[in-house]
Amino acid sequence: MKENLDIFDSKLTKEELNKIEQIPQCRENPAEFTVAEQGPYKSIEEFWDGEI
Repeated sequence: MKENLDIFDSKLTKEELNKIEQIPQCRENPAEFTVAEQGPYKSIEEFWDGEI
């Protein structure tokens, strides 16, 4: 358990942070598959009720 808690004292180097920043980000909107002219929702605003 102590070993697990010791991870909070570690820091990433600038090189490691730079490598992480280079990882491509792919963020998708779940509404993409539901929002369509013929679908139940005609816009993202109709799909999303404002809650997270």
